[in-house]
Amino acid sequence: MMSRLIISIVWLLAVLGAAGVSAAQGEPGVSDGDLVRHCAQHLETWRIAEARRDADEFLKRHPNDATAHAMGAHVAFMESDYAECRRHLEALKKLNVPLPEGISGIVEKLKPVHDSFHERRSEHFRLRWAHPADAVLAEYAMPMLEKALGKSGKAFGYEHMGEPMVVEVYPDIESFAAASTLTVEEIRTSGAAGICKFNRIMVLSPRLLVQGYRWCDALAHELIHFIVIRRTAGGIPVWLHEGIAKHYDQLWRRDAAAPLCAAHTTLLAEAREKNHFITFEQMHPSLAKLSTQQDVALAFAEVDSFIEFLEDKSGPKAVVSVLDAVAGGRPVEAALADVTGMPLKDLHAAWLQWLGARKLDRIPGLRLFPRAISEGPDNTEKVSDLANVFTPEAYKFIRLGDMLMDEDKVTAAAVEYGRAADRTTFLSPHLHVRMARARSLSGDYAAAGRALDEVARYYEDYLPTYIARAEMHLEQGQKAQAMAALEEAMQINPFDPRPHQVLIGLYGDAGRQEERAREERALKLIGQWLGW
Repeated sequence: MMSRLIISIVWLLAVLGAAGVSAAQGEPGVSDGDLVRHCAQHLETWRIAEARRDADEFLKRHPNDATAHAMGAHVAFMESDYAECRRHLEALKKLNVPLPEGISGIVEKLKPVHDSFHERRSEHFRLRWAHPADAVLAEYAMPMLEKALGKSGKAFGYEHMGEPMVVEVYPDIESFAAASTLTVEEIRTSGAAGICKFNRIMVLSPRLLVQGYRWCDALAHELIHFIVIRRTAGGIPVWLHEGIAKHYDQLWRRDAAAPLCAAHTTLLAEAREKNHFITFEQMHPSLAKLSTQQDVALAFAEVDSFIEFLEDKSGPKAVVSVLDAVAGGRPVEAALADVTGMPLKDLHAAWLQWLGARKLDRIPGLRLFPRAISEGPDNTEKVSDLANVFTPEAYKFIRLGDMLMDEDKVTAAAVEYGRAADRTTFLSPHLHVRMARARSLSGDYAAAGRALDEVARYYEDYLPTYIARAEMHLEQGQKAQAMAALEEAMQINPFDPRPHQVLIGLYGDAGRQEERAREERALKLIGQWLGW
């Protein structure tokens, strides 16, 4: 999800007037009023270094002035320097000047979290986390972010200069809500787990979600938002922003942008059949504010497909050409017209026509499972969680299959899972992985592999798929394939101890001592969190 900070130029200028500072005051050259206006404009377009110079110059001229502290608070907030921001806000209080509500509310509410932040740096990033267990993420996020920046930067013609980008991992849904300015209800309803706002990237720890989520892709997604904002000074609308970020958020782990996934083609096929789409206008100001996760998923499917259409129509450099034009001062609709030869209204109609002519795979029984917030350290799936997913009869056979698995009666368990599948009208990752595991343990690796491939195709972020795949490969002595499956599991939920335990041995056998040491560190942190 992407959102921009709208700095209130009017508010800053009001403070300027309240402080009794004339635009004509100051040293020769740029006037005080121009400094304030420039600072506000630079903040709005995320030109933070320029805003800092404006604020520092004003503070130098007027060290005890309310306007100087107002500018300093805004700049420090955008620099993610919360202690400095609070210092300026305290100075404003002493001067009896109204505080900027958005900034002051966030930094005061989040003071306990911000004061608890730990930080790790790389060349281009500063990763922060507050919960001790979230240090696990730093082991994987730093190299992943650098890789994503390299690939996305090359794709979009961006080279990051200046201060490292700040990435913050929030320890609970309430603090993420406060930091993102979304409501807790909006986060729960939409499934939003990341946002690019206030010149930083913020994500919800995968520790908090049952089975985790594709947190590495989420970081890459928000990084693309960051790049697009920096490239265009924030001149791209939400629908196009989200389309670009969604279409390319797997580029960091692929050779090219990912094609439309099965969930997206299914949603688009259904929308086409019902002639019901989420309009681009409805996506503003944030997809997270749509009413259901189904609507959010459809909106992402639409904008993802629009970028595919745009590049199909105007070539693989179409997106970069639009960004270049907007960066050069062209309005986005004019830039799209320049690149495609069509005004936006006609382009939208052409996209719908393209969508109508395209063969969209519609997966019968494909179901979207909402992201669920975990209520404690154990965020693995429980069989009781499935009672509301399946019919009572199907659930009975799943329970029976699970009991037979516990007794090592794997062939009989596969039969019971099959009976559950016969009584299920949708494609269930929960059931298919169980069936695959039973078949693998009974020696039918071909059938197990097909079942796991099917789940991975339709439910790419379902963690048990990758653990089951690793177990299947290990049973066949295929250590490299098992290692690859477990490494992908880390991109979903690095807080499950099982993959770390296995990877310690696999990396040791392969002579990869650095990776083995990383897994040992991660496992120790997880053990402390779980109270081992």
